[in-house]
Amino acid sequence: MLESEIGHGAAGTVLRGTLDAGLSADVLLDVVVKLALGGERGDALRNVYKIYDLLRKFGVTTGITTPLGLFDDVDGGACVLLMPYKGAPLSAEFCLTPSSQCSAILYDSYHIF
Repeated sequence: MLESEIGHGAAGTVLRGTLDAGLSADVLLDVVVKLALGGERGDALRNVYKIYDLLRKFGVTTGITTPLGLFDDVDGGACVLLMPYKGAPLSAEFCLTPSSQCSAILYDSYHIF
């Protein structure tokens, strides 16, 4: 269940909510839902997901959340990235400092920095 809007990013709107984990009636997971509506915002959100995946493949997991999934509307509408509400966003200082392991991986793979 979506509870509140907590921000806006380059890829769209960021919402906070809870997800029924399906384990029992008492287990709810705090989540962040990044919502992009079509076109370039959807592409940007897919790239965010690829970056999280790339970092995980290179073993960079400390302090960064692991996405639960990326969901695309087959008709080209909404794109949704679902993540636990924990960790730091990729824009956090530890990931954007030139000397960090995170920024080195992103530069080598995407020439972002």
